[in-house]
Amino acid sequence: MKYLSLTFLLILITVKSYSQTVDGQFNSNIVGNTYQVTIQANMQSGIGSAGLVSIDFTFNNLGLSIPASLVNGVDYILQGGFAGYPTKNVTKIGSNKVSVNLATSSTPVSLSTTPTAIIQLNFTIIDAGQFSMLTWTKTQIAPAFGQGNYAVGNWPNLDLPLPVELSSFTATANQNTVHLKWETKTELNNSGFNVERRINEGDWNRIGFVEGSGNSTLPKEYIFTDQDLFTGGSKFKYRLKQIDHDGTFEYSDIVEVEVVPTQFELSQNYPNPFNPITTINFSLPKQTQLKINIYNMLGELVETLSEGTYEAGYHKVTFNASILPSGAYLYRIENDAFVQVKKMLLLK
Repeated sequence: MKYLSLTFLLILITVKSYSQTVDGQFNSNIVGNTYQVTIQANMQSGIGSAGLVSIDFTFNNLGLSIPASLVNGVDYILQGGFAGYPTKNVTKIGSNKVSVNLATSSTPVSLSTTPTAIIQLNFTIIDAGQFSMLTWTKTQIAPAFGQGNYAVGNWPNLDLPLPVELSSFTATANQNTVHLKWETKTELNNSGFNVERRINEGDWNRIGFVEGSGNSTLPKEYIFTDQDLFTGGSKFKYRLKQIDHDGTFEYSDIVEVEVVPTQFELSQNYPNPFNPITTINFSLPKQTQLKINIYNMLGELVETLSEGTYEAGYHKVTFNASILPSGAYLYRIENDAFVQVKKMLLLK
């Protein structure tokens, strides 16, 4: 499933003789079972340099844990590395609190209006159903070149990006209906699900929408019943298009079910009475060559609506009676093993 990148704003800096506000952010990403948090900083305007930086923040230790290297208070080895801060001492100073102390050596880190990555911390996700609850508690900046401390601004607190995680998705057939059932473990920003269907090897088509639960850390169950199987086949594939409120989406795995009728059956046309178009459904337990004829009440043939070979499954044909006068008509389906007649009423 997808994961959303979170942003956590931090603010630092004063340059020379005037105070200047600097934005900082914690960008988060999930890779496997690792919750990556990258600390970045950028000025709202102008350019300045950062020398010694100390940042403290708390996290939800029910959902996240930190590596043993942090627990032992040793230097955290940064994957990839960021130039400018060779000393990266990251210490766990409480059960849910981390202190990051960064010291510039040689050339100070230059900050501009473009975010500058300083360090990346890798947490382990121990429960994706929890929130990260990353909360800033303290920032101290000792700028390079004897400048005054930077101004500290807003620190919005963010939560762990919970995926819309499907724990199950099934399809079961019951006569001429298919029941879909799925369950999510967690949800974030979930607008809902488009239910899409593919018959035999045809195109995918949207057949319905089920509203999502938005944000949830609890399991949610959803159901959808497909009652329109008279579309020309017996093998039905389904998938879910999960859509976020911002329009982004992701597809589920595909489930497949085969629904084969147990007998020849001709359904009543709908609508009935009609003007001037109606639909006739019929079901076949096996591949069949058949003919569908339309007669008036005198038994005269009006039209051969369909003739040919149909696969086993559920089918429908459309009858357009725009050139016929109002009145009652008969429609008849027949082959070597099956004949059935029904009546329909055209009202203009």
